[in-house]
Amino acid sequence: MTRYEEIIMNRESLIFCVVALAASIGLSAVGFHYAARPPEAVAKAAAPVTPEQLPEFDLGSFGRVSGIDLMAYWMDHPPAPKGEEGTPASVQRFGGC
Repeated sequence: MTRYEEIIMNRESLIFCVVALAASIGLSAVGFHYAARPPEAVAKAAAPVTPEQLPEFDLGSFGRVSGIDLMAYWMDHPPAPKGEEGTPASVQRFGGC
């Protein structure tokens, strides 16, 4: 292969990489536009609410529970740390990656 052919191949490879990078950035920008949440929803999620303002939650067969009752129950009965109250910690059989 001559020096001229190497330069042409390097230039073609560089052009391919630049075009592929530009296309992926363009597709990401278009995808983000459709996947982003509306500013009103982001502002509403950032604003804290009191327990009285929480809606009712449907807990399936248990029924509907108001947000204030659910918060009060959680405050009175916090989740137990692992391995406490005589219950053994869950056995991990496979650690995965």
